Amino acid sequence: MSLPCLRCPQLLFFSLIMLMSTVLRGQMPDIAAELSWGSEQKAPAGSRLAKVIHAGRWGACLFRYKPATGFGQDQYWLEYYDARFTFQGRFELDIPHKPRADVEDIIVQNQQLYLLLSRPLPQEDISQLILRPLTRSGQVTGKTRVLAEIPLAEKYRRRLYDLTHSRDSSHLLIYNQQRFQAGGKERFSLRVYDGDFKLQWSLDEQLDYPDEGFNVIEYQVDRQGDVYLLGSFREIADERSLPPVHSLFAYRNNGREVTEYPLQIAGVHLRQMTCQLDQNGELVCAGFYVPHGAKSAAGLCQVRVNLVQKTTVSTQLVPFEQPEQL
Repeated sequence: MSLPCLRCPQLLFFSLIMLMSTVLRGQMPDIAAELSWGSEQKAPAGSRLAKVIHAGRWGACLFRYKPATGFGQDQYWLEYYDARFTFQGRFELDIPHKPRADVEDIIVQNQQLYLLLSRPLPQEDISQLILRPLTRSGQVTGKTRVLAEIPLAEKYRRRLYDLTHSRDSSHLLIYNQQRFQAGGKERFSLRVYDGDFKLQWSLDEQLDYPDEGFNVIEYQVDRQGDVYLLGSFREIADERSLPPVHSLFAYRNNGREVTEYPLQIAGVHLRQMTCQLDQNGELVCAGFYVPHGAKSAAGLCQVRVNLVQKTTVSTQLVPFEQPEQL
């Protein structure tokens, strides 16, 4: 699911700090910055903020979530704040329950607010991803569309999709894991849409790694509609787990060109890796490194991949005593 704060509300603190500092990043050096806290507000009991949907000099639109208790239903609200983070209003969303629908994400595209819902259709053994345009107050406006359909992984499993945008919001990536098969390979599906939610390409992928032991860490889509996926594989040998090995997979040319880049540095194994595209078109993968035979990380690591040359162009290790070198 694309709302990590529904699983880890502590992440919202960092989102709000980034939101409040958006104006500071563009601050002129000779003008004093100003940072102030909004007034204290009361919210529905048991609820928490899940996402900053969009923000600007005008203020912010936030997404509030309350998990179901007992025989109740999940509840969701839109909240608006002005530029001083003063509360302006709260609107509850009407989520259909028959058939049951789950909120996958809420996004803004071309100045339009969209709610993405998934709903299982057990009779057809599929799950649908639905795109629903909303007004500022959360009312449905315009036509609801079905973006994707996938086989149900499990009859009662919820939230089967994950979504991410390119930085310029020109492309949307929908990722979903395929059904687990005992002894089978790692399988997933990728769907890339343009800014008008028109499908550009899709791919049902099967990697040459066993499903058991392989972990998809993250994925992203760029402004050309190419997808980059970071994964790790941990092999079990002699009833003990070996250190994980990491690989970066690039899906370019509408998914027809697939390249795997093993992320390896001699003498160490990598841990807690993440990747980002830089302005030069290179993928920068960074994390921690652990020397062979050691139990804890000794410093930071960086691996740069040139997507044009299709090769790893540099690797770097920086001990914790010298982090400023990275």
